[in-house]
Amino acid sequence: MTLVRARLLLPVLLSVLACHRPAAVDPGGPVVAPGYTGPVVGALESTPEQRPATPPPSAEPVPAPTPEPPPTWEWALSVLPELAEHSESDPGEAALARFVRWFDDGGPRRVHVLLDGACHAVDGSMSEDGFHGAWHQQVTIEGDERRVSAYDLAITRIGISESGPGGTIQQRDEKGRWQEVGGFGTGSGATLVDRSMSAADERSVTFAGHAYRLVPTCEATESVTQPCRGGGERRCSRCTRVWLRPEADGMGWGKGTIGIGHVMPTPVDCTQPCPADEWTPRLPRLAAVLAGRWFHGTLEGEGPVVFRSASGCARELRRRKSVKSTSNLH
Repeated sequence: MTLVRARLLLPVLLSVLACHRPAAVDPGGPVVAPGYTGPVVGALESTPEQRPATPPPSAEPVPAPTPEPPPTWEWALSVLPELAEHSESDPGEAALARFVRWFDDGGPRRVHVLLDGACHAVDGSMSEDGFHGAWHQQVTIEGDERRVSAYDLAITRIGISESGPGGTIQQRDEKGRWQEVGGFGTGSGATLVDRSMSAADERSVTFAGHAYRLVPTCEATESVTQPCRGGGERRCSRCTRVWLRPEADGMGWGKGTIGIGHVMPTPVDCTQPCPADEWTPRLPRLAAVLAGRWFHGTLEGEGPVVFRSASGCARELRRRKSVKSTSNLH
């Protein structure tokens, strides 16, 4: 009875042992028991050598510094309000227009010019650029030939000049009358008044204008020698004020003052920067704004030169002589 029972239990035991055999291990996959149909978990992780290299996070690009906007006239006025005192308007344009109107009403084509301490009557005509007339006339006669010469006087917005001389050649005819037979001229010239028109009214024209440029320069500097707390010393310099230096041909202006350096007795922390220099970086920007700009001014104490009447010229001549006599007394 026992042998029969053992034979019956043997297949059951073998079946149980077969269910508990170790599962095959796949080195590239998860551990799965034979006959298991459930979800697969616990997959083998790859070693650090097998993992793909993770690229480091890319650094954000450093933004480029914002370029400083180009300087403008409005910016220059904001840092140097003194610029508003200088005018780009040429007063000679309005003065010339007023001078031209002298001849609109059909008045005399004669002006009186005060030059070299004397009044000169000049007959001529008005053109687009100003008045042109003949002065310093001379007549020379040699036998039956006569030469009439004169200088051309030009009164324009930019000044008064003369050119010449030039003129005509005349000969006597059989009745003794002078007949023009030719002309002559030279190309020489001279400037008599080298300033431009600055004012005009119905009686006279004044030439006291001048054009100039402005050059920004450092007018005053501060230079300080400072002892350092850790020993030694340092020197700090900075521009403390800008001067708008005028420049014009044939004219000069005074120079700006330059500050003198000194020593500060109290030691300072030399690891800290020197005081900020605000004006020096502004100089090239101011120069860029002022490049090519011309300003106009008027000289003080200049009287009129061209007059509509002889009496007006004589009156100004007397005034000048009086002023000169008074100045000689002092």
